[in-house]
Amino acid sequence: MMLHLLKAIYGLLLPLTFFFPRISVPLLIFMTILTIFITWKQCVSFSVQTFLNKNILLYVLPFMLFFVWSAISCLWSPYPLQSLNSLLAFLGLIAMSIAYILVFFKLEPKVQKQLIYALLIGSFITAIIMLTDSFASSPWSAYKSFIKEKLYAKVAMSLSVTGLLGRHYIKKLPYKIVFTIPVAIALLYSDCDAAILAYFAGLLLYILASIPKLQKPIKILTPTLISICFLLLPFMLSKSGMDRELILNWNKAGVITHYSTLHRLVILSDTAKTIEQKPFVGHGYNTAKFDKVNGGEKIFTIVGKDEPNHSLYDFEYKAVHPHNFIMQLWLELGFIGIILWLIATLMLVSTMTKNLNRYRLPFSVFLSAHIHLLVSIGLWQSWWWALIAIITPCVLYHQQKEHLQKKDQLS
Repeated sequence: MMLHLLKAIYGLLLPLTFFFPRISVPLLIFMTILTIFITWKQCVSFSVQTFLNKNILLYVLPFMLFFVWSAISCLWSPYPLQSLNSLLAFLGLIAMSIAYILVFFKLEPKVQKQLIYALLIGSFITAIIMLTDSFASSPWSAYKSFIKEKLYAKVAMSLSVTGLLGRHYIKKLPYKIVFTIPVAIALLYSDCDAAILAYFAGLLLYILASIPKLQKPIKILTPTLISICFLLLPFMLSKSGMDRELILNWNKAGVITHYSTLHRLVILSDTAKTIEQKPFVGHGYNTAKFDKVNGGEKIFTIVGKDEPNHSLYDFEYKAVHPHNFIMQLWLELGFIGIILWLIATLMLVSTMTKNLNRYRLPFSVFLSAHIHLLVSIGLWQSWWWALIAIITPCVLYHQQKEHLQKKDQLS
């Protein structure tokens, strides 16, 4: 009975997140407790030592140092206690996610596979809901307290990641097509550029990583491009001369007219200037939301090409919410935080690119998730990390299955 309940929760994950975006964190708490309860009844050998070997501890060390530095950076934050509380809450979410992933692997492989397919069914249901809503407004999205576009943007991010899982786990071509078409259309309808870019980039990487001749270039280019972006992005922006006036003139000249693109470029330009104030140590953990860091609200105004004296779009925004996690890391934790996060990232990427035949699914999903962080969302948003935590066992399941098959062959 409890096992069927767990499957139902998995299957309803994305629809629930669609209607109530903030439900992902309490849902992860409930699923962790429920999975632990179920695993106690499963007669499967399980040992924490399987996960906590020397290689795993080597990966954990940079993250541990990163969180230590994050805690230290709270000392010079405008509101030290608030920053520290945010860090402790995030650490709690990470600890809960790790516990959930560990107990997931105590379930029987058959049950793990059933849960993965339940999650894929949930993404399919969500895609159908979004497509249906394009023809007739549903009572849920019409509800006054919901902002329809934000719901679509968040569920699109979930769809872009689970869409890659579907392409991998669904083997029969007709089912693969049936699953892929509504997911792709739902992404296009969601009006979330980051999700569309992430899904198709992840799918392209998944395909390219399966071509033997391209695996070596991918192995070289991926860490190189990651390192360049992490270390040089704010300096490239600040030295490019791409200031607010230049960006908004692009709209007047008709070069870029989409307000969302202009908005993000203006924010990146303003954030680069804020980073220059404390490039080495940053402004403190999670200070992107503090008015004291950048002087509060700023005005973003777009004027028309034909009517330069007439404002087409005018609203207030915070420059230090950069919609780019690399710029956010630079702003909050400075060069030290960037280096620690980069080391951990390069270690993970190196492991995956050494054997793309085995790790192409984690590789494509990992970079797909990072595209969201580069274009759209903040690094510490809990609902996003909760969804990643729920999806991670699905990605790791394939590696575990391969390892067991090779072990049997050796025996």
